[in-house]
Amino acid sequence: MRRKANLIAGAVCGALCVSSVLAYGAEVQNSFEKERAEVLERYGGEQVEVCVATEDIEVGDVLGSANTEKRLWLGELLPEDAVFSVEDMQGKPVSSPIYQGEVITERRFEKSEHVALQVPDGLCAVSVPAKSVSAVGGSVEAGSYVDVYAVSGAATDCIASGVLVLSTSSTEEQSKSDEDIAWVTLAVEPDLVKEVITAAQKSELYFVLPADDEVSANRAEADDERVKTDGERVGADADRSEADSEQSESSVERSESGVDQSGSDGGEAKTGVGHTEEKTTEDGEQ
Repeated sequence: MRRKANLIAGAVCGALCVSSVLAYGAEVQNSFEKERAEVLERYGGEQVEVCVATEDIEVGDVLGSANTEKRLWLGELLPEDAVFSVEDMQGKPVSSPIYQGEVITERRFEKSEHVALQVPDGLCAVSVPAKSVSAVGGSVEAGSYVDVYAVSGAATDCIASGVLVLSTSSTEEQSKSDEDIAWVTLAVEPDLVKEVITAAQKSELYFVLPADDEVSANRAEADDERVKTDGERVGADADRSEADSEQSESSVERSESGVDQSGSDGGEAKTGVGHTEEKTTEDGEQ
């Protein structure tokens, strides 16, 4: 009888324990749901799993379990190109740094589309330092034609006019962040490269944007100068070729003269041998 009572008491205690555990679990779940509801009410949206960097990821690295993990994130706060699975970027190297705790996005894997400079024929590309204040408040951009002035102390000289701007440090992304212009790449005549570099080292350069009609006039003048220079260069090449030809002809004449002289020397040598033989014969007869 006592044994039966103990079994009943044990069963009741077990049921009470199970009920207590279930009640505690339900309370924890209710607390979690309540907190989640408060977060969603505060920020809005659903929570989703997204890939997050667990450490700083350098350019060229590949995503993996060693540097990423999945975390719950509010969907409304996620970037549009967020990565939800590491497999989606399998084998793709990172193109820009990713920092610890940052949500990984697809833009971190985009390759920069760098376009090579198109340098006009007969010109050279040279980059020089610049500032926004010296580049018309940063208005100088690729495709502009500028006059370049060198300012050193009390002297100001125009070292080039109607110069084509090939590129500047002011890209679209930089302009959005309000960064100042830092350098300008110009297309200049080969003869001006040394002068421009020297001026950039010893003085401060200012880039002036002339009116469109003045730009056209400067460009026409520069084209005329370039044509004149090319003509002089072609004439110099022709003169040099003619001089080389005359030198070659002179060398040929000297060679022929040498051959004739060698033949003459041979004849004189032969005559000398004949005289020697005659003298020897006369001595024998005597």
